Amino acid sequence: MEYKYYHNTNTFIKKVIDENFPNTIPREDLDDRPANLLWMIQKMQTFDDYGKASRWIGWMLAHAEILGLMTNKESRDLIRSDAK
Repeated sequence: MEYKYYHNTNTFIKKVIDENFPNTIPREDLDDRPANLLWMIQKMQTFDDYGKASRWIGWMLAHAEILGLMTNKESRDLIRSDAK
């Protein structure tokens, strides 16, 4: 899938959620963080504001790290790859 914002980062987050939480579907549910992250990936693509997308990706990366889906180094490297 092609993403409007943060292609590499969103692709990675979706892939690790699919691997670690199979059958998770996107939903706006803060009690189900993997589902919420998938929902945020989709919702972010509707934004016309790059600044808002940037704030969302920061929040998403922090929660992906909390879930143990990625390290902080991976997070930084992904953002750098999207910034090129």
